[in-house]
Amino acid sequence: MENISVKSVVLYIARKYRWLCVAAIIGMIGLTGLNIVKGPNYAEHATDTDSVTREELEEAQDALKTAQDNLEASEQKLISQQELLKSYETSMESYKDKWAEDAYLQTTAADRYAVSTVYQFSGSSEAQVRQALNALKAALESMYEEISSGVTSEDMSSYNAEQLFKTDVNLNQNQVVIKTSSETEEGLSELTDLYHAWMEKKLQQYQEEYPDANLKMKVIEENNYNYYDSDIFSQQSSASDKKISLQNNILSAKNAITSTRNEIASNKTKVTEAKTELKKVEKLWNNTIEVSEESGKVISKSSVIIYLIVGAILGIICCGGFWAFVYMYGTKLHDSEDLGSKIGEKTIGTVYSPEYKGKSRLLRKLDQWGGVQEIPDMDLQYQRIAADISLMMKHLQQDKLVMTGTVELDDLQKISAELQKYFKGIEVYAGQNPVSDVETSKMLLNIETVVIVEKIGSSRIRAIRELKAYLDRCGIRILGGITE
Repeated sequence: MENISVKSVVLYIARKYRWLCVAAIIGMIGLTGLNIVKGPNYAEHATDTDSVTREELEEAQDALKTAQDNLEASEQKLISQQELLKSYETSMESYKDKWAEDAYLQTTAADRYAVSTVYQFSGSSEAQVRQALNALKAALESMYEEISSGVTSEDMSSYNAEQLFKTDVNLNQNQVVIKTSSETEEGLSELTDLYHAWMEKKLQQYQEEYPDANLKMKVIEENNYNYYDSDIFSQQSSASDKKISLQNNILSAKNAITSTRNEIASNKTKVTEAKTELKKVEKLWNNTIEVSEESGKVISKSSVIIYLIVGAILGIICCGGFWAFVYMYGTKLHDSEDLGSKIGEKTIGTVYSPEYKGKSRLLRKLDQWGGVQEIPDMDLQYQRIAADISLMMKHLQQDKLVMTGTVELDDLQKISAELQKYFKGIEVYAGQNPVSDVETSKMLLNIETVVIVEKIGSSRIRAIRELKAYLDRCGIRILGGITE
């Protein structure tokens, strides 16, 4: 295999820069076009990485609007709940003011007393707590008979038998309210102890019936009232009911406000997340090219840029590979270095035509990188070559040489004539390829030294090799080659 230098190949490829540019453009267009029309699978893949569809953009916008609407609704609900709580608190203040004004409803010289007790039930299972309260609600109807059976008739005469007990079960708040009355404080205390004990007994019973409910009971309020007749007692009972109702409403309103504030905080977080997601989607949308709005197919701008770059690189690589193959395995002489790498003979010099000065600056720079000494004056070029040949002929003690090669005889004679002007004591003869020309072969009978002359871009490697092989077989010394 020929000793072809990497530098020579690279220089040859670089001289084909126009073809490289064309190949780069074709590669960019081809690969980018493939990227655009590839198919739905690729579009889906692109959507998952650095682009989004119009539908996804609209979904992100809708998600933000929904989150903002929910936040606004929660804030309006909070305002309504705060106003409701304010109305409850105002009613409670009115309630307290009324009882302060109607002092007779609190303190009288009457000879009867009453008490209202609120029991709060709780447990680990809300359903079982409700079941226990429903059972208790039914049992309260028989509480009077159960308690009165343990009290003597003499004691009963001091109680208000008509309104001994008044009960109420609030399933919403899991509360039980029991009210009773007596003519004496002692009797009232005794009755209170009786239904306290009865409630404790029922609690123990329901704890056994509902062991998983973890049922608990506590007294959260106990109010005493004095009254002198049934009308005042009725007003006292009504006021007590109203107070309990207001307290429950205030508690519910406060709980609702707390819940709404938590909801607002959650909605604010959702709005922030939706804004972040929308910014991300909008950023991707700005990097997206919508190929078809109907099909929803998209590609990213960054992928287009990447494919343009990759396409250009692939085009250059393929084109460069092609020209490298042409340089290494082509049939023609590509540059002056081919004489050394493919023929095995050194290049004495290269004759550049006057048109060389018209070559592009890039090509001339590439030639300089390849070792070409640019001499614009043609006479100076021949003088340089003649001087080198003269030194070699002096060293060999020869005074005659033949200019031959695979080029036309006119070219050989022209170069021989130009060089003869600068030779001193050396005779130059021109002869066509001795492989096919007998006259040149006869000429070589008396002259043992030749210089091969070849044209870059037209002389064929195979013909030059045949010429060299012929000269070697004949024992003719080859000083080197001149290219033009």
